[in-house]
Amino acid sequence: MRKIALVVGLVVLFSTAWIPFTSAADFALLAPPNGSEASSAPTFSWEAGDYDLFLFYSVFNYSFGYHVIPLWWLDEPLPMPEPWWDILTDNVPHLWLVIAVNSSTLATEVSEAWHFIKDPGPVGGMAEIPAGCFDMGDHFGEGNSDELPVHNVCISAFEMDVHEVTNAEYAECVAGGGCTAPFRTYSYTRPTYYGDPAYDDFPVIYVDWYQAEDYCTWAGKRLPTEAEWEYAARGGLAGKRYPWGDAIDCDDACYGRFHSRFPCWGHCHNGECDNDTHPVGNYAPNGYGLYDMAGNVWEWVNDWYQSDYYSVSPPNDPPGPASGTNRVLRGGSWYSFTYFLRVASRDGLSPDFEYFNLGFRCSRDAP
Repeated sequence: MRKIALVVGLVVLFSTAWIPFTSAADFALLAPPNGSEASSAPTFSWEAGDYDLFLFYSVFNYSFGYHVIPLWWLDEPLPMPEPWWDILTDNVPHLWLVIAVNSSTLATEVSEAWHFIKDPGPVGGMAEIPAGCFDMGDHFGEGNSDELPVHNVCISAFEMDVHEVTNAEYAECVAGGGCTAPFRTYSYTRPTYYGDPAYDDFPVIYVDWYQAEDYCTWAGKRLPTEAEWEYAARGGLAGKRYPWGDAIDCDDACYGRFHSRFPCWGHCHNGECDNDTHPVGNYAPNGYGLYDMAGNVWEWVNDWYQSDYYSVSPPNDPPGPASGTNRVLRGGSWYSFTYFLRVASRDGLSPDFEYFNLGFRCSRDAP
């Protein structure tokens, strides 16, 4: 905390060196209280002083230093603008402060430093995916041959879970007799996982395709088709590499570690390689409001896998091959290269296979 306080002090001093300081401001900082978790952009207000210009700072800790976001604002009270709120990293301590300035007298007051942790809050429900057509497949010629040819597909309206099925959600199905328990109750790095309340909002893993199908049936839903999954993952964007665009970095998804004997492959979070699942909804949603369509866990879909299916796929609501040996997985995981997080990337495994990076989400026909 001393280091943080020193940085905050230096930032304020440097940024306002031209302004004569007065006493500390009588700022009343509204919810959340100091030291708590914030699930939405909070607001500053104050009880005393005559100010018309405000310099806002958010100081948040990455492993390689402290980052300061200055923002001039001319309104009262002082809300944290959503675009600034959105770029802050979840589960990393932040300090906020405000410098209030009277533009006519140059009198200033500085708020107390306010510490909080951004809480992404619960996400849930289903997103409405509108009917439409898209070009399915690898637009960049960088994938395997099973991602070609790029072909136009039209999809009827449907609904999809906004996030991957969580441990807590799956446990309800087990308790209700509709599902069998995951094959294992630990994760890659955690000795307890499924059944541990600390990980209720993390994706369920170690479930095979049959268990995923059972859960969706119990919930009154179904697994999405492969075409539905890719259409939804693209979020309304045409011909992009990922659900949000053509580039990827550590603010986009949970990915990076491919194998325990290898070093981190490009993505670090809070100074460490991603080496296990993250809570659902930990990153920004795509254009359809869907979370983690790239990374976190691979997702089972309904289709049988066929390497040349794109060459024979029907143009409207393709159901996938009539039979096969493996079922399709989509989306990549925390354990994957960025290559596997591409929207067009496909994989197939035996439907009775389960692993520490395999999960699923459900869909249903539009009402």
